[in-house]
Amino acid sequence: MVLVASRQARAGREHELSDSLARIAAGAVRSGGASQVDVVRSEDGTERFSVMLHFDRQLAARHWEASATRAHLLTPVEESSEGAGQLQLLPRVARVEPPSPSRFKRAVVAYLAIAPLAYISQLLVGPALLGLEPLVRALALSALLVPAMTYIAVPLWTRLLRRWLSSGPVRPASERKPRRSPRRRSLGPGPDARPRPSNEEMTS
Repeated sequence: MVLVASRQARAGREHELSDSLARIAAGAVRSGGASQVDVVRSEDGTERFSVMLHFDRQLAARHWEASATRAHLLTPVEESSEGAGQLQLLPRVARVEPPSPSRFKRAVVAYLAIAPLAYISQLLVGPALLGLEPLVRALALSALLVPAMTYIAVPLWTRLLRRWLSSGPVRPASERKPRRSPRRRSLGPGPDARPRPSNEEMTS
């Protein structure tokens, strides 16, 4: 269940309206039972803002509409908007999945994450590991690099390059092509298969 409310911003008060709607979205999640929120600004130059509140149950959406918290948070919205607002309760909205990064983009992120760590590890702990066996030295470096790359470097580069990673066509989940199951190759004739006649039997 999705509750959609839209407002037209007054001239010069667009940021105030956006902040007020963001506070409403936070209040709906904190005390209104909303599971997900989205604040969207129109791209047609009308300076219209919409907030979409996702509820698991219709009763929770009705309770939020009548709550004192929502009434309190609507006061600054009224001051920074003009005209009558629109309120809609939709059963569901189209589910859109963001495009997954290509293998090339994931490889770039992995390279940017591992290259500085490998260089720093060689400077800091490389001299201390020179006297060890190659296998022990590789295991020790891996024990340092893998956690640092997994929990620090990769999330950092993913956050810095999020626009580039998410660039690409976005399609609804319903339009995603199902994966084909791999074809099974026949390993030989089955137990009920009949033997093929030889050339001599065919000519006789």
